Amino acid sequence: MIEITTPASSRDLTTSAELLKHWVGKQPDLDVVNLAITSASINIAHWCRREFVQQEYMEYLEAPERIRLVIAESPIISVSEVIVSGDPVTDYTIFEKSGILLRNDGVPWTGPVVMGGAFGTDVLVSEGLLSITVDYIAGYTTRAMDEANMDLPADLELAAITYAIELINMTLEKPIGDPMSVKVGGFTTEYSDTDTMTGSGSGYWAEAVGDPSMLWLPLPVRRVLMAYRRTL
Repeated sequence: MIEITTPASSRDLTTSAELLKHWVGKQPDLDVVNLAITSASINIAHWCRREFVQQEYMEYLEAPERIRLVIAESPIISVSEVIVSGDPVTDYTIFEKSGILLRNDGVPWTGPVVMGGAFGTDVLVSEGLLSITVDYIAGYTTRAMDEANMDLPADLELAAITYAIELINMTLEKPIGDPMSVKVGGFTTEYSDTDTMTGSGSGYWAEAVGDPSMLWLPLPVRRVLMAYRRTL
């Protein structure tokens, strides 16, 4: 269980000025551009099952039977406090990119167990107490947050721009998707497929990843996000 204690100043993964560098043709209305960027950024976070913008979190975890503690958001910027069953723990190493806190003393993060059963003496292994709380800051600085100090990976920003451009094209009723080339005799025709997942098992693919509401995702965007998407 996780809560955002200090939200990011913006969830946008890029800016309108950066997107317009990639735009071809008549410039669209800036309100449409900004809305598309916000929508694309939120959808990317939703589909990847993680936040990318830098925020402060309070996370409540069940203590694992090992020295590694995996927290939900990464990369970790800093950890303010780790409390285990009411007591602070400070002797650990932070692995920023993987989002892991590794205890240096070799002691597992084990906390109290839940007892139950007919006589209250059975260990209920199906449920553990959320005995660990971690107060930390994680995520990237985006161009929309602080352009001078941004560290969001370039491929993520480009994916957001590509996705937002496709959303803008939808509002302008322009063809979307990837250009296809078909040759019949001596004639060649190029057209766009409205669903870039068509022909690659799109329905099965969307069902397999547990997100049937998002059947369409631009192919270049999907190729990037598969490297960042969390499956657990």
